[in-house]
Amino acid sequence: VELDSDVYAEYDRTRTRLQDALVQRRVEGDTTFRGAYLQWSMGWPNAPFRPYEVIHNLKHPITGEKLPHTVASIPSYGEDRIYAKERALIDLVSAELAANRPCVIYVRQTATRDIQPRLEGLLRQHIPDARTFILSNRVEAERREAVIEREIAKGVNVVLCNPELVKTGLDLIYFPTLIFYEIVFNLGTMMQAAARSYRLNQTHQQCKVYYLFAEGTMEQTAVQLMSRKQRAAKLLTGDIG
Repeated sequence: VELDSDVYAEYDRTRTRLQDALVQRRVEGDTTFRGAYLQWSMGWPNAPFRPYEVIHNLKHPITGEKLPHTVASIPSYGEDRIYAKERALIDLVSAELAANRPCVIYVRQTATRDIQPRLEGLLRQHIPDARTFILSNRVEAERREAVIEREIAKGVNVVLCNPELVKTGLDLIYFPTLIFYEIVFNLGTMMQAAARSYRLNQTHQQCKVYYLFAEGTMEQTAVQLMSRKQRAAKLLTGDIG
């Protein structure tokens, strides 16, 4: 997905600023800023509707005490607009539901920076046939399948959740279309989550897995990296398809 021009311009400016800070921290022997940089570069393009501060704990040169330092501060670009990646998701889910293909949407930001409620609101507002449900991590692992089946009985055809919640022991055969709205760096989690509907008792003729990413950002780098890792992992098991 090509980001909105103003969003990408902000991303590009902030990326340069953070990369400069990353180099400076490395010169000082501090490699801990990488985590904050990665979280921002993977998360902010999917949530420009809220302000974001990149904070790093700097060690005082004399006392050694670590104090929070704001490396970059980004304002909200507005909650009342639909951003390019959100529009791409709406269009994709709308097309899949029109073809009678219920969907699961995988989201990485589900904790303190949870974007699931916003996505759910947009889907409900712009897709009349969408019946959404957010699978929370508050639901115990052994109850998740029963909870999903109960929601399906109520008419739910779109489930939003973190891929960590469904990566093992959970079949999603009712949902032949799986959409990674955000990319995860854990290969095992991604491969397990991507296989949740491709089961022996699947009745749909075709299962689909979509990976949405913002072009020209760390998400694109992540997709390329995970693709290479996945290819290598499958070669080890004899799967050369």
